[in-house]
Amino acid sequence: MGVRARRYGVGWAMAVVGCILLSSGILWMRQPTGRQPLVTGVAAVPTELGLTVNLPSAKQVERWTTKLDEPLHNETELVLNDAKAAINSLKNSLLPEELLSSSPDTAH
Repeated sequence: MGVRARRYGVGWAMAVVGCILLSSGILWMRQPTGRQPLVTGVAAVPTELGLTVNLPSAKQVERWTTKLDEPLHNETELVLNDAKAAINSLKNSLLPEELLSSSPDTAH
């Protein structure tokens, strides 16, 4: 009975694979082969656009740039000060007193 059940399962698997292949073949055959052109004609381009743009002056752009860069500059300064403080704290807690009290020239 085990051989019969296995043949039954193999038969169903082959039937499912056949149905999948048949349906995918039908779908593939239904797709159009020729491509349609995207543009069939040339659209008329208006000679004058109804849009007027007032561009900022160079001084105004410079002021905007300075104003926008100011928070980043301030944050960079704060980060650098925090990094220096952290390095000094590590230096003071990890290095021996003899190295801290000696001058940088004789610390080789």
